[in-house]
Amino acid sequence: MLHEHHFTYRRHGGTDEGTNLRLVHSECHRQHHSGDGKRITQPC
Repeated sequence: MLHEHHFTYRRHGGTDEGTNLRLVHSECHRQHHSGDGKRITQPC
C-alpha cells in the first residue's frame, strides 16, 4: 500500500498540490513519522 507524503508538512504551510507530494510505501511512511511530535526537554 502507498501513502502520500508531504515534502513540507501542512502544519508548516505546505499544500496538497502535486509538487509537494510523493508516494511512499506505507510502512516507510509510518517509520518516518514515528518520531513526529516528540520533543526532548532538557532542564535549564
